[in-house]
Amino acid sequence: MEKPNELGGALSVRTRSGTGLYNTWAPRYFELAPASGNLNYWKREADKTAGMPALGCVDLHLVLSIEFKKDSDKRIELDLGDDVLKVKGKNAADSLRWRDGLQEWQEYILLNMDEYDFSDI
Repeated sequence: MEKPNELGGALSVRTRSGTGLYNTWAPRYFELAPASGNLNYWKREADKTAGMPALGCVDLHLVLSIEFKKDSDKRIELDLGDDVLKVKGKNAADSLRWRDGLQEWQEYILLNMDEYDFSDI
C-alpha cells in the first residue's frame, strides 16, 4: 500500500462543558503528521504556523474505529476505547474526504508499524 495523501484542514470538534457533557461545536485546524501517525489539532492554522503546541493529539494506531455517526453524513466519530472524539466537516463531501483519509492513514500505519516509533506511548 502506498502512503496516502497528506491530510489537513478545518474541522469542528465537539467540546465539553465543565461537567463532562458535550455542549458545542468549536472550529479547529487538524493535520495528520505522517512521521508519527498522529492527528494533531490547534485552535487555528495560524497557531500551528507560529509553532505553538497542539491542543490535542490522537494516535491513529490506537483508534478502534473511524465512522460516521448513525443517521449523519457529516459527523465523524473516532472511537478511542474509553472516549469518542466527535468531529464534523463543513459539509457532507468534506466529512467524507476526512473520514476516508483518516481510514486510509490508519490502515497504512497498521500495515507499516515497523516504520513508526511507539516507545513514548
